[in-house]
Amino acid sequence: MSCLSIFLAFLSLSGFLGKFYMFANCDGNCADKPVFSPPRLFVEFGSSASATCYVCRHACLNKHSSLEKSIGRKEQNGTTILWTVDKMDRWPTNPLCYYNIGNKSQCSSVLHLTVYQSPTKVELSFRSKNETMVEGQQYTAECYVEKVAPVKLLTVTIYQGSNVLRQHHLQKNTEKKPTNITVTADFNATKEMDRANFWCAGQLDVEPRKKTTKSDFVTPTVFYKPQFNGTSSGTITLTVGDPLHLNCSAEGNPTPSVTWNISSTAITTFEGDVLSVDSVTTEHTGQYICSANNTVGRTIAEFNVDIQVNYKIIIIAAVAAFAAVVTLGVVIVSIHYYKLNRTGMYNLKDVFRSRTQHIALPDREL
Repeated sequence: MSCLSIFLAFLSLSGFLGKFYMFANCDGNCADKPVFSPPRLFVEFGSSASATCYVCRHACLNKHSSLEKSIGRKEQNGTTILWTVDKMDRWPTNPLCYYNIGNKSQCSSVLHLTVYQSPTKVELSFRSKNETMVEGQQYTAECYVEKVAPVKLLTVTIYQGSNVLRQHHLQKNTEKKPTNITVTADFNATKEMDRANFWCAGQLDVEPRKKTTKSDFVTPTVFYKPQFNGTSSGTITLTVGDPLHLNCSAEGNPTPSVTWNISSTAITTFEGDVLSVDSVTTEHTGQYICSANNTVGRTIAEFNVDIQVNYKIIIIAAVAAFAAVVTLGVVIVSIHYYKLNRTGMYNLKDVFRSRTQHIALPDREL
């Protein structure tokens, strides 16, 4: 920074008009300039502060040197000047340390002093003033930062969970005293934002570490139309005797209701999310349409159920039945024949057909 720039800044901020002559012929290229330690100082408003100016190594010996300040006190010991502030309760100008080169020029340095104030409040709200949203519609989140300084060191970030909706740096704002700032972020509501945490933070880029002030969480309700859980429309082909399961369970906000429109003659009415039939017949063939509804919208799934007859199984069953009947018949005839032979019963016609003579034997006396 040139001596002329220092003078203009000092003149505008300090009001010491009588010092004009000291800067009229300021030597900006003096080889032995005053040095502050630390060269840059960040002080929170209301806190104490101190810095030391080493006026020179040799060029200012036996010359007038001093420190200009608008707050605090100075203690000089030779070419070393200590500047201290017990309580930074004002927004001061930067202290200037100098020594005179001649009657109308001097060599000087400015302490880069930044007095800051963390926000007294950080608050997030929605411009609609309503925490109920509808999926797909646009909304605006507002982050209000109260009494923060200096604004040029402030970064405001608006979050949805861990996602950054907007981050805004205010480097172009030259206001040094506390002021109020509002930063907005436009977004389209999604179902993932339902009951999600919205919040914002104001961060001051100061040393040795940044100062961050966060808002409370705001949790909006997002209404969204029903969405089926793993349900997909299409054609379902089954065989007579197979089970049928159609799942039309859906999620949405508000909670959806499910209705069915069924063309099958086997099912006339049905209520519930899941339609189940343990064993289908050809009468279950038809179109099954389920509809999930809420105040936001409606979602439809269509199923075309085709029930086929397995003729191979029928043929196998018929052959098996025929074989069973034949086997049963053979068993019955065999049992009957066995009983006839076992009891000695015979047919009289067989006797006459036989050529063998039959002789009657007398009964034996026992």
